[in-house]
Amino acid sequence: MMFNGSNWINVGNAGFSSSIAENISLAFSPTGQPYVAYADAGNSNKAIVMKFDGSNWVNMGIVGFSAGRASFISFAFSLSGQAYIAYQDGGNSLRATVMKLEGNNWVKRRISRFF
Repeated sequence: MMFNGSNWINVGNAGFSSSIAENISLAFSPTGQPYVAYADAGNSNKAIVMKFDGSNWVNMGIVGFSAGRASFISFAFSLSGQAYIAYQDGGNSLRATVMKLEGNNWVKRRISRFF
């Protein structure tokens, strides 16, 4: 929801997830477009990212792209506008996973260590 100056109003349709949504993370692109990432019970609690296109919430990339249950989701954009999601992955021994959106696919992001 967003506040229009006097009331809270829905952004698109309320209840747009396919089932129970957990571990919700809200972020705004550099242009101000709202995105939401969450674990969707209708997709085995795997990660889903959606954006508001001005009228509707639409999927970004593959639905349910995590290997297993996604917990502790954090979603953000880089300064250049690249979308990233981090979460604990139940399909990867509960280890931390970071992925970025490339085209229409979420791909694992390798993090370099700096010493």
